[in-house]
Amino acid sequence: MRTTSPSRHPYIASWTLLTDGVFASRPAEGALVLDELCSDTGSEMLLAALDRKEILPLPKLPSDRSTNPTWTRLTEAIAKNPADSSNRQRVRVLRELLSERGAFAQWWSEQVRAAVGKNDECAWLVLGAGCEAAEGRTLALDGVDLADGGAEILLNTGLIPPPGGTLETLLLQRVFDGECPYVTSVRSMPAQVAVALAPDTFHTTSKAGFAGQSSYMTQRRQDAVRALRRTNAPIATAASKRRFKSGEHGSTFPWSNTATALFDAVGRCWLASEIAVLGAASGHQAGHTTKRGPTAFGPNSHPAVLLAQIRHNANDEQWWRAQRSACVDELAQAEWVFALWAKASPNVIAALFADWESTLASLPVARQQVFQDRAIRLNSWGLLASFRSDVVATTDLGAQLLAARLPRQERTPSAPNQQQGGVRRGAPGAQARVTSLAQIAGTGKWFQVDQVASYR
Repeated sequence: MRTTSPSRHPYIASWTLLTDGVFASRPAEGALVLDELCSDTGSEMLLAALDRKEILPLPKLPSDRSTNPTWTRLTEAIAKNPADSSNRQRVRVLRELLSERGAFAQWWSEQVRAAVGKNDECAWLVLGAGCEAAEGRTLALDGVDLADGGAEILLNTGLIPPPGGTLETLLLQRVFDGECPYVTSVRSMPAQVAVALAPDTFHTTSKAGFAGQSSYMTQRRQDAVRALRRTNAPIATAASKRRFKSGEHGSTFPWSNTATALFDAVGRCWLASEIAVLGAASGHQAGHTTKRGPTAFGPNSHPAVLLAQIRHNANDEQWWRAQRSACVDELAQAEWVFALWAKASPNVIAALFADWESTLASLPVARQQVFQDRAIRLNSWGLLASFRSDVVATTDLGAQLLAARLPRQERTPSAPNQQQGGVRRGAPGAQARVTSLAQIAGTGKWFQVDQVASYR
């Protein structure tokens, strides 16, 4: 028997009656009509119509929110299973069709505050990150889990941690550790820092500017830098250094200057070193302000020196060996692993692969995940040289990264490619606590440089 899908036109016509105020004098009947229209089928049709600008959002609920059947039904369904994939549509109905953004933000804030430390904490944060649910509300969520991408998810909710508090300090540290490269919100100061200094914004297809990013990505960074300037944050100075001054076109000065300014503002950190390494890996000519005394790696390191020396010594196996010996702390070891992979010649990498792989394996999981994500990104940008090698990896991660750098004709169908990666916690629509980076990258369109923004 042939079935037909219900027509959208009756839904659109009925919705128009609601928005025109036909039921203004009969709130009870209006509430019942609204609940019927916002069934699963009706919601899908109405949201599509809203996206096509065929209808307008409801100016206000026809009845009090506490007794409104649509608000009650949808919020109860979300609360029953915050990880349900159908929640995206429910949230859009509440926030966009019903114009209840503020009320939803308050409701979500109460739910996530109660969920901290519980099994559904991640699900509530992922739900909020999908729509920037907090909308700039200040929330003290001390004790929230920031591991496995949790810090980035929290920043994407639009939540503002209490200024100067423990949570803000911890979030900033996660940003400086490179764990928040894909932040979309610019509501909070840590989020603004993450966006203004995001690694993706330091990749360019031009010799005279930072081209190649989407207009959305560019606008987001500009908003973040302006917000930092309003607060006179020292990091705003670092973010403003990402430009080619007169006479610097085609050089690595923007990377060197930015990394140096960030180093001056906060001291040694992964993010400053990463920006320096990205500059070294770029196809631009060497350009940096010479520093006397500091080293490329170790406690006395400086990012400008790092940029200059890994370029100069790309083919010097003995230099790289000596630098590894100078890496006595975890941060230095992570920097050495990344710099070697990003800039050393294929022959040097092959000669030092055993040391490189053992050093990588000794790092904490969070550091490994950050490195793996960056290695994937560099490969996707075409900045890593292919090489043939008889090197045999002893770890899965080493094997994946080696396979990604083989010439394309030598890759086997089963070999992981550059889009495969480690693990990060939760992504929009994720059900499990740990999700593969490849899945998240695919869902978030990272390899298309975030050409489409998530809905607001």
